[in-house]
Amino acid sequence: MQLVIAQLVGVMVFFVGVLILGLWLRRRPTAGAARRMSVASHTLFHAGLSVPMVWGLFWPGAGRFDAIVGLPSLPVPIAWRFLGVVLLAVGIYFVALSNVALAKWGKGWRRSCYRNRLSKPAFMSGRATPWHWGGI
Repeated sequence: MQLVIAQLVGVMVFFVGVLILGLWLRRRPTAGAARRMSVASHTLFHAGLSVPMVWGLFWPGAGRFDAIVGLPSLPVPIAWRFLGVVLLAVGIYFVALSNVALAKWGKGWRRSCYRNRLSKPAFMSGRATPWHWGGI
């Protein structure tokens, strides 16, 4: 049960923290503030979401989450496993296809267009955006 509580607290801390950071950035729209917000949001993401998830994978283990909250395990028919493998293969195919298309036809041009549409406010025009720092 400690794991479930840690995960819920992590999600809440991340959500509230990013909300506060977003409001603070709107009040101080500078490149330095955006850089600090990017670092802070990454820290909140990893501390609030990644750490509890990895903790759960190793203790008590990914297959025992239902026992933690007192639910009986569902039977996993072979059809569901087959469907999962097929959907995973389709997802991997689309990721590979999009990476090949990005490398072949633009080296990130579409991503840059999308980024420029999102960062239209005057304070960000002509400057590096949080996308360049890995913030979005």
